[in-house]
Amino acid sequence: MSNIEEYRAIVGKIVRGRHGPYVVSYNTVLGTVTFALSPEVWQEGEHPSSGTYVVLSDIQKKQSGWRAQKARFLRPSDEQPKQPAER
Repeated sequence: MSNIEEYRAIVGKIVRGRHGPYVVSYNTVLGTVTFALSPEVWQEGEHPSSGTYVVLSDIQKKQSGWRAQKARFLRPSDEQPKQPAER
């Protein structure tokens, strides 16, 4: 069983920062959450676009706000209810 906290967010914009591109996303509970588009953080082959739903995890509070250390696209399997394990 996994204890990883995941949050869904909507991509607002992509910013070309001095340390590389990053995304500003919005979550209904946390508000604004940023994440880098570096391979260590963004787990997909292509970049998201504005309005795309993403799943964020390993979120840390920084002086400038919330930052996700892992991010990926929201998938149909994320929308499915969890099934109890068979006995």
